[in-house]
Amino acid sequence: MNKVRAIAALAAVMVVLSITPASSAVIKNGVKCVKEGQIAKVGSKPYTCTNFGGSLMWAAKGWAPVVTNPYAYDNAYNLLMSFSDNRLYNLDYELVFNGSYASRSRAMSWCDDYFVTPSQFGKYYSYTGKDINQAILGCTDAVMRRDG
Repeated sequence: MNKVRAIAALAAVMVVLSITPASSAVIKNGVKCVKEGQIAKVGSKPYTCTNFGGSLMWAAKGWAPVVTNPYAYDNAYNLLMSFSDNRLYNLDYELVFNGSYASRSRAMSWCDDYFVTPSQFGKYYSYTGKDINQAILGCTDAVMRRDG
């Protein structure tokens, strides 16, 4: 009797495993897929396996992953740290201090108004708005490390 129960339980497990496909991953925007051009429908919404910068992802019509520049922060930080004192003071750097000490809010304001600009930041100024914000944060951290 125990052998019959064991065989029945094993058969039930095998049936369940054969019904559930191994590739039952959730299909939504940004989830990795395997074959470019493959189309899957979830509800009434079609998703296409699309190549975004070398990564295959499911994407509904009109969707694209948010792309940011991971170096925006570092570029601003390193650029400010490379500036000499004279070059910084030519950019009204004393506004960071307002008399006695550097504050983060004044540093951020100065970075936004005087440093992360087309004339100072040059080739990096083609960043998106989000990247410009990261550059301002990088500049602010550099100011605080340098003089804060």
